[in-house]
Parts: sequence; structure tokens; C-alpha cells
Amino acid sequence: IGKLPGRIDYNFEPLHEFGNYYNDRLDATGLLTGAGWIITQSSWKPRLVTDYEYASGDNAKKNGTRETFDNMYGFNQPMNSLTGVFGWKNLKDWRSGIEFFPFKKLKVKVDGREFWLANINDGLYNALGTRTVYNVKATSAHVGESVEMMATATLTKYTTFGFGVGTLFPGEYLKQSQKDQAFVYPYMYLTQTF
Repeated sequence: IGKLPGRIDYNFEPLHEFGNYYNDRLDATGLLTGAGWIITQSSWKPRLVTDYEYASGDNAKKNGTRETFDNMYGFNQPMNSLTGVFGWKNLKDWRSGIEFFPFKKLKVKVDGREFWLANINDGLYNALGTRTVYNVKATSAHVGESVEMMATATLTKYTTFGFGVGTLFPGEYLKQSQKDQAFVYPYMYLTQTF
């Protein structure tokens, strides 16, 4: 994680999981990388962002190797996900968006996302790491597109409140799995630090 001249910031974090998992050898990878650019130093601090997140998937062959990136090692979902609808397993997630402060204590993010399976032989996992869609006959790894918005208000030094909405437009993988309905998912949260 660092900063470059011209109000540019970046991050790069590769991960590798190895060892034993039951009778299989664990060999999985993850990647978080991205960049941001603060357009102007105005009070709104508009910042363009883009990032790419990857978590490997298993080829489903009984070869003694487990390749699905596993969140049991401390990572649950892509770090920049606003809605967290998918788990960080067998996933490619490309995001672009903008964030800004219309008021001093209110941050707004608007993102567009593109989701793909890392390995079509593995399935799609939810935010808890449970495989929820598995289609061995699918011919496309494209999960879909999403548009997300989140607003976070700092109420006090210890309290934040947030709300947002996300959409998912199914790609070919979900359509081929009879999950072809677009949906909208609103959410809100309250965080209290002690």
C-alpha cells in the first residue's frame, strides 16, 4: 500500500495458502490490487478507484489437491465489496467507481462491478463461504454485473451509520444455472466502537 505523486494511491497484496486439508494438499491463491486518484483537493475530495480481486477455485478433479481459496484463514470476502453478496472463493471481481464527501462526515461510494468464476468447474460462493450455485454443465464463467451505492455517516467519534443498495444483473453462468432474475438488495448498518 502506498502513494505516488499526483494524488495517486495503490495497493497490491498477493496471498498463497498451502499445507494440508484433510487428505488433500492445499494450494490456493488470492490477490487484491488496485489504485485510486483524488481528482481535486476540493472539500468533496472526489476519488476515482479501480481494483481487481481474485480468489482461486478448484478444478473438481480428484487429484489430491484443493485449489479453492479458503476464507477459514482469515479472509471472508473481497475487501472493497460494498454489499458482500459473494464470498471470496473462486471469484474474479473487477471494480471501478467514485467516492466523495458531499459533507465533512458523510462519505458516498458508487461502484460498478464485473464478476467471473475463477474456475468454471468450481461453484459460486456466498459471503459466508458456502457454495450456493454449482453447475457442472455451464459453458460460461461470467457471473454478472453489479452497480452498488453506499453512504457512511460518522455520527460521533465512536459511532457510524451506513446504508446502501446494490443490484445484480445475471451473467451467462447464472442464466445457465436457472438464476436469471436481476435483483436489488438494500442494506443498512450501525457500528459502535468501545
